[in-house]
Amino acid sequence: MKFYRCLLTMEDYLFFATTERGKIAETGPFVHNFALTYALSYLWPDKKRLPPRYQEKQSPNYEEELSSVDFYITPAKLISGQQKVIQYNSKGESYHLSRGRSLGYPNWGYIKPFLPGSKFKFYIRAEKELEFPRYIRLGKFMGKARLQIDTPEEQSKKQGEYSANLLLNWEDLETRPDVFDILPGTLPTQLIENGHYSVGDYWQLNFEHETKKIPVGMNYLCQR
Repeated sequence: MKFYRCLLTMEDYLFFATTERGKIAETGPFVHNFALTYALSYLWPDKKRLPPRYQEKQSPNYEEELSSVDFYITPAKLISGQQKVIQYNSKGESYHLSRGRSLGYPNWGYIKPFLPGSKFKFYIRAEKELEFPRYIRLGKFMGKARLQIDTPEEQSKKQGEYSANLLLNWEDLETRPDVFDILPGTLPTQLIENGHYSVGDYWQLNFEHETKKIPVGMNYLCQR
């Protein structure tokens, strides 16, 4: 079993709408593991399972598409970063003469993305060694992000009481924690953090300056 620690550094703005407060759409302090898995489709063994680049309507088929992926990525948690409120205006020059029918998209508003330099961290479990790209793209603007990868100095499988001090996808856990915190606005599935297990199997990963305990048996949508 191979494990990787991944540091993601944004070189562009990262925006996706987690919460909407009036005219302001804010980006949450995480990246969903589904988004990361599609962004790292370079690693997929079966490229035929990838969705087409253009679709007339949003109709994701996560269960079918992710079933062929032979590795697992955890959600990414914000390590450091800043946000900025930016106004957008999609009104055409002829807006003052006539206004077309709304299609559900706002004509103007504000977004609150993460700025370049923001850092996120996530982990990957794989059956075999992976070769990673140096960069991926994320978010509504397909912002460029740099990847830095390292591996644990030691890893061991253990059993007992433990706390998983990382973000987890509720639908991907074969065994769910007894106590946890819920992150708001984490579509398409619920993300949690600070999961505590009174007893369970886990991997202990000893990195330089960091020890992580990761539940055994995480697989995409295994609870569905």
